[in-house]
Amino acid sequence: MAGAGGTESTGGAPGGDDAARTSEAARTGEAARTGEAARTEDAAPTGEAARTEDSARAGSTALSSDAVRSGDAPRKAAVRRDVTKPPLATIPGPSGPAWSRWVGRFLAKVVWSTRVVNGANLPLDGPVLVAANHTGLMDGPVVLGVARRPLHILVKDSMFRGPLGPVLRAAGQIPVDRQGGRSALTTALAVLKRGGAVGVFPEGNRGRGDLAEVRAGVAWLALTSGAPVVPVAVLGTRRTGQKVGAIPGFRRRLYVEVGEPIVVERTPGVSGRVTLEAANREIRDALSALVVGAVERSGIALPLDDPNRENAPRRDV
Repeated sequence: MAGAGGTESTGGAPGGDDAARTSEAARTGEAARTGEAARTEDAAPTGEAARTEDSARAGSTALSSDAVRSGDAPRKAAVRRDVTKPPLATIPGPSGPAWSRWVGRFLAKVVWSTRVVNGANLPLDGPVLVAANHTGLMDGPVVLGVARRPLHILVKDSMFRGPLGPVLRAAGQIPVDRQGGRSALTTALAVLKRGGAVGVFPEGNRGRGDLAEVRAGVAWLALTSGAPVVPVAVLGTRRTGQKVGAIPGFRRRLYVEVGEPIVVERTPGVSGRVTLEAANREIRDALSALVVGAVERSGIALPLDDPNRENAPRRDV
């Protein structure tokens, strides 16, 4: 390299012709360096200009492409949707339960003979959760019919298929996928936030109704919304030996008892998971105690069998 040659030349001891050659080499090296520096300086702006021009072309192409896609409007950044806020179209209005509760009342009082105890424990206004035990198909209509206010009840999504689906949607009921259930919970939360009432069967399935297994959805709703939970015991809709889809006979005696509201709250310094588990236990214990007491006071026993559990396929261990 020129720079390296110049250094090596000046590094020797000059004398006579050698000095002349050394001086000439020095001038040649300096000229070479000057020329190289000039070429480098010229090349730098040229490269920068090329990059700038390429960038401009790329930006122009991108803007043109965006303009075509969005109708000459700048593309907006994606907005992350709050998962606790379902689309407005999925939130049932209050008019559905306002008329469907009269259908439930007709069934509870005319078709069957339903006795209601402590119905005044259900608040008439403000957000509230109604948590009931679950033994038979007609638990939902009975609870809807005897409640002092309209209810949006969580109903398994399979009930929304076929001719019954449009009726349930018009009645303001909420479909729930028992494998996931997030959309049902967010819809129920929206109803609570507007001051509505939501009915939930924490067991998730029709069975004995003894609260042996309880899902945490109602506890999550209570903690998230701040709504009180009103436990409700429902007895008589299914007897031992009957299928879970059985309909009670005409004028069968049914019994519904409403417990006192429960308020669960988050504890500072305690993890969300621990808080949720504690709230779920509190709700389950209160509802279980109410059901046991209702059986004693009414003389109507819970069914001794659980067809869903007994008919479930066995898994190899």
